Amino acid sequence: MARLRLLLGTSFLAVVIFTALSHGLPCTLVYEQQEYDLSSLSAVDHWQVKMTNATGNDTVIYLSVCHPLRNVPRGCSGNDTGACIAKVSSENNVEVTVPNAGRVTSDGLSLHGQLVEYVMGGGDSCPEGGNIYRTFINFICTQTPEEETGPVLMSLTRCQILIAWMTRSACPRRLDVVTDTQCSIQFPSSHHKLHLQTLRAEKFYSASSVQPNAEYEINICGPVMNGSCNRKDVAVCHHPEGRSPEVMATTQNMNVMWGEHETLILTYQASDQGKNVEVIFMCDLSTAKTEVNYMSQNDTTVSFGAQTSAVCPPSANPSCVLKDHVGNVYDLRPLHRQQDNWEVLRSTSDGQEILYYLNICGPVNPGRHFTCPPGLIGACMAGISEHSAYNLGLLNSEPTINVEEDSITIMYNGGEPCKGGQHSYSTRINLICSPDEHGPVLVKETETCEHVFDWLTPVACPRHLNIGSDCRVEDPLYGNVYDLNPLRNIHKDYRVTGEGDEFFINLCGPLVSSCDGQNGTSGVCQISNGQQINAGLSTSQVTFNDGTLIIKYTNGTSGCQANNTRSSQIIFLCDHEVSGRDGPKHFRQNGCSNVFFWKTKYACPSFHVVDCTLYTADGTMYNLQELSSSSSNLEYYTADDKKFILNVCRSVVHQKGSRCAYRAGACIVDRTYHNNSVNIGEVQSGLYLEDGRLMIRYARGDQCVGHERSYQTLIELKCDKDETYPIPQLISEENCTYYFEIKSAAACPVSMKNNTMPLVGKDCAVTSPSGYVFNLSSLKRETDYEIKNQNVTMTLNVCGALNNPECPGEGVGICSKDVNAGQANANLYYLPGHLSLHYTGGEQCHGIINRSTIITFVCGAENVTEGPVLVFDDKYSCIYFITWYTELACEKRISCFVDTWTHRIDLSPLIKSVDNYETVNPENPKEKFYLNVCRPLNPIVGLNCRPGSAVCLSKPGLQGNNPLSLGHPNIIPVSDNEGANIMYVHGAKCTTEPDYNLSSMIHFICDPSAGKGKPVFKEVTHDCQYQFEWRTSVACDILFKEEDSGPQCQIRYDQAKANIDLKPLYRPEGYHVQFRSKTFTVNVCGPACNNSDLL
Repeated sequence: MARLRLLLGTSFLAVVIFTALSHGLPCTLVYEQQEYDLSSLSAVDHWQVKMTNATGNDTVIYLSVCHPLRNVPRGCSGNDTGACIAKVSSENNVEVTVPNAGRVTSDGLSLHGQLVEYVMGGGDSCPEGGNIYRTFINFICTQTPEEETGPVLMSLTRCQILIAWMTRSACPRRLDVVTDTQCSIQFPSSHHKLHLQTLRAEKFYSASSVQPNAEYEINICGPVMNGSCNRKDVAVCHHPEGRSPEVMATTQNMNVMWGEHETLILTYQASDQGKNVEVIFMCDLSTAKTEVNYMSQNDTTVSFGAQTSAVCPPSANPSCVLKDHVGNVYDLRPLHRQQDNWEVLRSTSDGQEILYYLNICGPVNPGRHFTCPPGLIGACMAGISEHSAYNLGLLNSEPTINVEEDSITIMYNGGEPCKGGQHSYSTRINLICSPDEHGPVLVKETETCEHVFDWLTPVACPRHLNIGSDCRVEDPLYGNVYDLNPLRNIHKDYRVTGEGDEFFINLCGPLVSSCDGQNGTSGVCQISNGQQINAGLSTSQVTFNDGTLIIKYTNGTSGCQANNTRSSQIIFLCDHEVSGRDGPKHFRQNGCSNVFFWKTKYACPSFHVVDCTLYTADGTMYNLQELSSSSSNLEYYTADDKKFILNVCRSVVHQKGSRCAYRAGACIVDRTYHNNSVNIGEVQSGLYLEDGRLMIRYARGDQCVGHERSYQTLIELKCDKDETYPIPQLISEENCTYYFEIKSAAACPVSMKNNTMPLVGKDCAVTSPSGYVFNLSSLKRETDYEIKNQNVTMTLNVCGALNNPECPGEGVGICSKDVNAGQANANLYYLPGHLSLHYTGGEQCHGIINRSTIITFVCGAENVTEGPVLVFDDKYSCIYFITWYTELACEKRISCFVDTWTHRIDLSPLIKSVDNYETVNPENPKEKFYLNVCRPLNPIVGLNCRPGSAVCLSKPGLQGNNPLSLGHPNIIPVSDNEGANIMYVHGAKCTTEPDYNLSSMIHFICDPSAGKGKPVFKEVTHDCQYQFEWRTSVACDILFKEEDSGPQCQIRYDQAKANIDLKPLYRPEGYHVQFRSKTFTVNVCGPACNNSDLL
């Protein structure tokens, strides 16, 4: 008996030979379930290998496989000759030189490594050293016909012939392949097959029903083992209450078919005229353990249901980023192999070695020497061909997080059938948290053909996780301590609505109000259908997880969905400009748990912001405030899985996946290595121009690798009026400097010179330069508008003629009594800050000109009275000026507050919707200024200030008593060391610098004793800007902690220049006062009557 050595993986196995006789019997080798079949090669009478020498004569070697030579030249002697050597002259004369170069024997075939070796020994005597001729043929497996070679002479020395032969016949073929069973079915729209026996239990699944009261033992695609019914082929055993167990179904008649909505139905035919049994399987990628549950029954069928990943179609892109119930994120992508695979070598007790291929987050890849079966396979037992490899499971489930065990389980189900079709191969990979990477290790193979691997890896560890108390938690990477206590409201709970329910929430302590009849326990109270539900007990424990703060409220009201308790989770999101005093927003309700998002500055570490506007000497302004995001970042990805994160004029916003150094304006996150970040530049200064290019520089980053200098980033901001969504582009990296380019409409310059021409639209509409369409057609109406101002009464319409018969002529748009003040039209004009209609061609005035009217439409303050106002009658030029405040003229209003890390300056209390602020020039009291804050001036009857202006100057000598506009409110306020500044631009033409427009700047200075204060004129600068100073308590630091801790319960004591805090007078029970046989309950700085809003 010869021995054949077979490499399965990298192992040598003994094989048994079927002797190939001279009559050409099958030439096959079999060991266990592997077969090598050379029969296709033995069917040929002989093969030839030819060599040409220098004389022009050929040497030909005649070969046969598994039988003696047939149809060869005379002289190739013997009935068992398998190789013969002859010379062939140029005239085709054949001379046999070695009649027998090797004999066919019963032990000629063996396997060495990956080679099937065929040895023919016992040939003729060799003149060299008394040896005999022998021939060795090495058959090499190849998968493709193009690589097949036929026999190739490798050497002929010392009477030994060595032949190499690449052929598909040398590839092994498995004999244990089971392609179909009663429990196999094709996936819809997929070439993969589903083998349901992967769910067969070692014993059985248990299920129970209430109506009727019964217990069931059931197995999938196999019999119940060691069950209550004493029969070997029982598939379902029914045990009614008070009765003996009975066989409901057997394994004799099984059927598998696809149902509706991608469900799979396994049917067992009834036993003894009973009811059929069906098990309905529903795809659930996240199910780690399959359970069978009783569903229902009717006169003919008992139905069970099971949620399982085994019936889910395989996916090429399975989930690889996971989140557990407390918000920890696990990223398995670093374990994915795009080339090669993870390899595990197993040594068996009989000395063989088996090679396993594994991959994570994708299918296994073809190997260089060994391979797997084709398809979306997560693991395989590799072979030297796909026909000799084993499919150990498909990519058809999601990883499962085992929080208590610090591990993650990945299941690959539905491999090919094993053990004669009784079970199906599957793979279980346990990723176990470890500080070091160790790779996978096979720990066991179960009786149900499941291969279990353990894998110690840091990928299974939650990154940057820390749990704090007292509503504080420390960032374990950078050391910042987050404190959420300022968000605690001691007077009133936060009210939130979502999905039809109402929620009351508080932080860092229990609810102020009671919930479900209990005080001092709940942190979240849910009101659903009028019923109060404890949605989680109060807690002061805060979890920091990779840049995100999370508070989890657990152990709420029980009895939710069987025996579960209610819970809630708040995820805090960093926003540099949001205090959080408005409370959280409801995100979703998932079963018994509610999730809330809460944007707040308290979820941010310290950050740095610089001014994002630039004014040049030639009257150009750049304003990139809209690119400076307080809640998100700009991102750029590279092919090697690196992510660049940038912000404009401010630090990168800290969040998951964007954990950069606190002052970094740009950083790199390496997503292939645990999201480690590199600071490539800190925010230090604002915008600047270099050779006409708008730039911003972030410097003093981390130490540049291999250099003494630090990283820095240069960003060029290019004007592109069509670019709505700016995306950074990496241009180059040179000498530790990264060069980026951002195209945006926000980077386009705005000229402050006096060169603005109006835009004109038709049909009562006009489009602004930003693309916004103003449409005033809704103001046109059948009944005319009437204006009364002192002794003047006027009638007008918008974009159409009057309907008043007392106004003479056709097409009149406005008249005063019976005087035509202008013909109507619908040509709407746009200028920054206002819209206007020009009605011209009215009655003659002074005998030389016609009367006209200019109606300007202005976006005023939020509560301004809308409608037309006659503000000026220019009797010299016969023009009526009408101002009309309307929301239809609003494209956007600027925000009126400034946020820094420590405080907010909110200037909105200074906005006036009636009248205006007034001040004079101390050096020339006849120069009078009219001002508003963040909004246009309100109408000033008798003064024709340019509509939409926020500041106007009236002084003697101005033509037509027209005051000068000192600018419009287009730019948000910014902070400075003393308070805040706001600038108004696009004013009137500057008389001393004709190429410039007038502008104004108000410096708000914190003064706690000033109250609201008032503006004071200071000076006019060389570039035509009027400077004002405004001392006010509004500009003082308003700490968020004070804002969010309830009502500001203070009174002002001017003599002491201090605020007196009355909060110490607050009593939870209030104060009881007797008056005329009645008892009144009052309180200070808080509610008095059952937590109402009454004080």
